[in-house]
Amino acid sequence: MRKINLNLNKDYLPFLIIILILIVEIFILFFAVKYLFNLNKKILTIKKTIETTKKEKTLLDSYKLKIESLKKELDLLNNKSISYNEEANLISFISSESKNFNFDIEKIAPLGKTKYTNTSDNKFSYIPLNIEATCNFHNLVGFLRFLENSQYFFEVSELNINYTEGIEKINITICGLLKE
Repeated sequence: MRKINLNLNKDYLPFLIIILILIVEIFILFFAVKYLFNLNKKILTIKKTIETTKKEKTLLDSYKLKIESLKKELDLLNNKSISYNEEANLISFISSESKNFNFDIEKIAPLGKTKYTNTSDNKFSYIPLNIEATCNFHNLVGFLRFLENSQYFFEVSELNINYTEGIEKINITICGLLKE
């Protein structure tokens, strides 16, 4: 075999070493830049995740506030419903408060219960009350506003007003909310 004879001049040796060091630095720099790009991608992903989380937290907070307000409203409605035992109290309440509005009740007749809705905790029904009375229209409106803002939940399902001989005859069906 033949030996390759490299006649390297000692003057070229420093240049060769510098070139070799530059090649190694280029490889190191290439991998460092690649690492920085990957790191930058991760940082951008984390920033996006943080922004998304902030938006979702804001949404979550608004949902929590809505849930709290709905719970308060549900508690208020639960308190406005009557239990099965208080049905007579409802009729007594309407009868006694009607006098304050010159709403002269001639007859109150409870009608058959109708199913309203079921919740996970309770079953609710409407208890309709047919009321025949005499009064003027303004007193009727005042009485209905009072019932709407009263301790019980009421809904007017039917209203008939007849004018005969200067007297306003009212036939109204009011439904109360019954918790069974």
